[in-house]
Amino acid sequence: MENGKSQKADLVWVDESKTLLQNKPQTSTGGLHFINKTVSSRTSTTEERTIVRKHVMRDFRQKQLKSAAGKAKGLESSVSLRTSPSRTIAAGRIDPFRTMGFEVRDCAAILLEYYRTGAVRSMIPVWPSATWLSYAMEDAALLYATLLHASFFFSASGIAEEEMIMQTILLYRGQTIKALNGRLRLEKEQVKDTTVAAVACMLTYEVLNGDLSTAEIHVNGLMELLRRKGGVSSDEMGGVLHKLVSWSILCSSIALQSNPQGHLVQTDERHMWIGAQPRLSGVWNTTENEFYEIPALQKDVDTVFSYLPQLSSMKLEFQKASAGTPEESLVFAERMSFAEQAIARLLYASSQIDQDDAYGSLARSFGLASTIYLYTVLREIPVGLFIIGNLVGRLKTALDVDFVYGLPQWANKLLWILVVGSLAAIGRPEQSWFIGRLSAWCGICSTGIEDAVDIVVKESCWPVAKSAMHWNQRLAELVCFVSAEINSADK
Repeated sequence: MENGKSQKADLVWVDESKTLLQNKPQTSTGGLHFINKTVSSRTSTTEERTIVRKHVMRDFRQKQLKSAAGKAKGLESSVSLRTSPSRTIAAGRIDPFRTMGFEVRDCAAILLEYYRTGAVRSMIPVWPSATWLSYAMEDAALLYATLLHASFFFSASGIAEEEMIMQTILLYRGQTIKALNGRLRLEKEQVKDTTVAAVACMLTYEVLNGDLSTAEIHVNGLMELLRRKGGVSSDEMGGVLHKLVSWSILCSSIALQSNPQGHLVQTDERHMWIGAQPRLSGVWNTTENEFYEIPALQKDVDTVFSYLPQLSSMKLEFQKASAGTPEESLVFAERMSFAEQAIARLLYASSQIDQDDAYGSLARSFGLASTIYLYTVLREIPVGLFIIGNLVGRLKTALDVDFVYGLPQWANKLLWILVVGSLAAIGRPEQSWFIGRLSAWCGICSTGIEDAVDIVVKESCWPVAKSAMHWNQRLAELVCFVSAEINSADK
């Protein structure tokens, strides 16, 4: 009390055992005592003033974070002003989830680190992981969607206990939906970038997980958001949102076997690819009545086939350098988007041709094998996910048409299709069928399986060495399976 008025003291709780007050005797509270932050500097020791300054700065940072969360800060804020997400979630720092009001499990920091160091490239084949997390850490819906993807890919790695990780997936799926429902009621006029990103994340999750009926609902919802928003700018979220939305729609169109919404990918082909390969141009070589001509189909297969080694070479260069610049990453992502759009169009167009037509079957087979390659090799999507199994089953159906003898000029492409399909089929019901077909191809062309695999790896510029998918091991398994099949047939 002073002059009849009470003076409110600003106090902090200090663990004396971890401070500079090592020379002072321990108190009866087990090393914990209060220090008045408002005390006059003349009545406090140097050590106490040091502690006070440290705790004042800590409290100031915490208040800044709470203030930012209260204002629901949007994506317009500069990325350069954000703290590094990896530093924010590091041990020994304040818990950003609690300070910003996010309800997450204790494993959230581990999942985000797993996502940052690898899984992010499955959704966005680029390296802006820190940028992506900086957006997610400011938006509940996008954070939960990111944690959903991280949990989903973590479950595919086989590291975590299945029951625990499945509970985590269900938790973050529910929280993402809840956050989006609340958001959409508020954003009837102006749709935030992070809302679009979260819905796109939900769409890709359902497609990869195999819930295609739910994925179709998300497709319709995403298209409605884009209509309200007036499209997606290539500059939003540092260029990442454009790539994410494009891929989520292309991925869903391939899984749902529907016509892809190609207008989302806007690129300049003239600066896209090296060399003078023929381009997929105009309306993708279709006539006015949407009949897809066979010569155009063969030409477009050749065009897509020329894209794959260039994409693989770019990824290999990134792996050698450990990381690329944001600009290089987005160039790679732009080419990936264009190639995936070309493949999606090729798949849709080839489906309009008679199922018994050899050229149409080869085009479908090549489109499906190219998708498997893009997903598993370039995007590093785990081979065990539903979407890969779906593509393997459809590839087997397309290859059931016997065009091996009728199209000898496409023997190398057929070899590539069979090797990619066989690798993805290992451990699946289709494995023996693919091994048998690949063995037959080796017999027809008088080529050993080791030489055949070597041809495929070299022609594709396959980045087998530095990959989380352990391609060297799977290729060795494939060689063993095919060799055993050939030896069994000889006997």
